[in-house]
This record gives sequence, structure tokens and C-alpha cells, in this order.
Amino acid sequence: MYHIIELMTYKYQVTSIIKLQKPSLISTNNIVMASNKMAWAMFLGILLIAPHASQAVNCGQVVQLLMPCLSYLKKGVGPTDTCCTGVKTLYKTAATTADKRMVCACIKQSAKAYDIDYGYANKLPPKCNVKIDYTITPNFDCSTIR
Repeated sequence: MYHIIELMTYKYQVTSIIKLQKPSLISTNNIVMASNKMAWAMFLGILLIAPHASQAVNCGQVVQLLMPCLSYLKKGVGPTDTCCTGVKTLYKTAATTADKRMVCACIKQSAKAYDIDYGYANKLPPKCNVKIDYTITPNFDCSTIR
């Protein structure tokens, strides 16, 4: 027999399904345990998000900005004006060392997922009139970017 317990904790609705033998087994301890689990889940979520909150750009934005460049990055076709606009926007947005390192790591990760040719990837910034001081390869250590 399943009972649905709804409780309000700091304005958040928490719904838990608890398997019970008897309806009388619902206790304050079950409610407190559910509340504690939810608090820990929220805390861990904040910890995972917090380090990235100060960054100007995230990996999702990098992919979104470079998506118009995909035909160039895979086959050397282009690059289009839209692609170069994304490259320039990314270059301006990733101003700090931490941002540049994150962009590098994201590009390396995306290169695997999208089967990107590193040769084309490294030719893209100059084709879009953007100067970067490093060459990204599968073994490039992004932590060396300053």
C-alpha cells in the first residue's frame, strides 16, 4: 500500500512515495528524514552549480555559439558569417583565464562528440579574424592557458 506524503519545506513542495505496511506507520521521523534528504539534495546541487556561477560562459553556450561552424569544423566548408559571429562572441565573452580554460576543455570534449577535425578547429579563429595563442589537440593541457 502506497501513501503520498506532501510537506512544505522552505516554500518547496516535496512529494515522497513511502511504502507502508499500515497507515499508522507514518511518523514524524519519516517526514524529518524526507526533509533532510531534500535539504542534502539541494545543498549538493548548489555545490555543483556554484563553481560555474562566476564564469561568463558555460559549455552549453560554447556549443551553441559554435554550432553554426559545425560544417566547417567537420569538413572545412565555410566558415559562414554566422559561424564567425559565434567565434568572435565566444572570444569576447571568455575573457578570464578560467573561462578560456573552460572553453578549451569544452571544445576538446565536443570534438569527440561531434567528430570535429582539430586541423579545421585550429584554423577557424584566424579565418574569423580572432587571434588565440594556443593550438588545441586531443592531448592539449587546457590548464596551461593563461
